[in-house]
Amino acid sequence: MKKNRLVAFLLTLVMLICAASPISYADNTVQPLRFSDFSSVYAGIYDEGLGIYTMEGGATANSGSKKVVVTLTLEKIVGDKWEAVPGYSWTASGMISAHTSASRSLSPGTYQAHLHAQVYQGSTLLETADAYSYVQFVD
Repeated sequence: MKKNRLVAFLLTLVMLICAASPISYADNTVQPLRFSDFSSVYAGIYDEGLGIYTMEGGATANSGSKKVVVTLTLEKIVGDKWEAVPGYSWTASGMISAHTSASRSLSPGTYQAHLHAQVYQGSTLLETADAYSYVQFVD
């Protein structure tokens, strides 16, 4: 009798683990953002080696008649909040898409790239969007 209970308990435990596994994997998957006037918005920071890091970002509108403006800012964690690094901000604009990048040496710390994008039809602001890179640890 005790053996049957133990087997039933173990089978139940295995079923729960199997049922929960897809949920935990889904939580780790980066879901694409949905926009009405952008087709893509991204930001990234990459270790190029020898202490050089490249920050980049860009956005693309879903129509050729729209203007895109992007501002890419390097942020560093100070205490428990992200703060913009002075002098590490770049802006670009263009019809349909805008992209910018820069390579710099960084002091030790924890960084992320933050892209703020705007899309316009003429002078009318249609939509804004933000994208953040993965966190980059610099030794």
